[in-house]
Amino acid sequence: METRDERFFLETTLRRVEHLIRQGIWEGIDLARSRNWYSQFEQRACGLLGACLLDNLVYRSRAQLIALLGAVMTSPELLGQNDDDDRQVVSSLRSQRDPGIRLAPVIRLDQPPIKSGMYVLRLLAREFGVRDRWMVWPEALDKQPEFHTLLLVDDFCGSGMQFVEFLGTHTMQQFFASRADCRVIYLPAAAHEQGLAKIREVVPRVQVLAAEVLNDGHHFFNGTVLDQYGIKDLKAELLNQHETMCTAHGIGGRLGAFGFQELGLTYGFAHGTPNNTLPILWQDANGWTPLLNR
Repeated sequence: METRDERFFLETTLRRVEHLIRQGIWEGIDLARSRNWYSQFEQRACGLLGACLLDNLVYRSRAQLIALLGAVMTSPELLGQNDDDDRQVVSSLRSQRDPGIRLAPVIRLDQPPIKSGMYVLRLLAREFGVRDRWMVWPEALDKQPEFHTLLLVDDFCGSGMQFVEFLGTHTMQQFFASRADCRVIYLPAAAHEQGLAKIREVVPRVQVLAAEVLNDGHHFFNGTVLDQYGIKDLKAELLNQHETMCTAHGIGGRLGAFGFQELGLTYGFAHGTPNNTLPILWQDANGWTPLLNR
């Protein structure tokens, strides 16, 4: 039976979420769609789970993604030994003179051009003035004149498996073999520590710089997320509600109810959602109305 404190939490959370949507802070989330998403929980007496998911959703708007990219593009670790300005890399990429740096999206030739790496490149060109001529498809890297640094850009690195697979393609293996002295840096706007550890282990040659780093504590159920409420047995109750919702609506499937590699995140961007995020937030299947776009 719902308590007075629980009802207060549900009501205040829903009001806050609607305010974030109406004010455009959660741009890209439709108000009617968010209500429909939450009503699915209410219909099965699982409103507490829906409210807790909303309360802990980390949703990065376009402006916030740009800020993350700005942070990583001005990171001191990205600078050369003779650079004394934290915007030196950005300034050099705006120049018509060859900066000796190339940017490439993390995308294979057989993948569609709508992948997030392409979106990040467009933002870098539009918001930071990076010239198109210094942006290259991975397959065209061997046709470029000599350059000293390759920046591989992306929005999110979860398990690190996709990036490692990308580096294992014939194109990238050929590049590594022919450009042994080239500095290679992977620049995801955000990353999970599990993915960072995997990349360091498998491809230590590649340096990874991320503006925002998540860890196991961000797992909605198994991390420290629910500790903030200080309610005994809350985790068990929400796990039960989560199983009820996933079973009833066929959520998760082959991917699993906790997302890819069971990272269990509640993290998304306005332009798309990592598959390491809980599918109950983004999966569009079996008549389920998702809150976020994949």
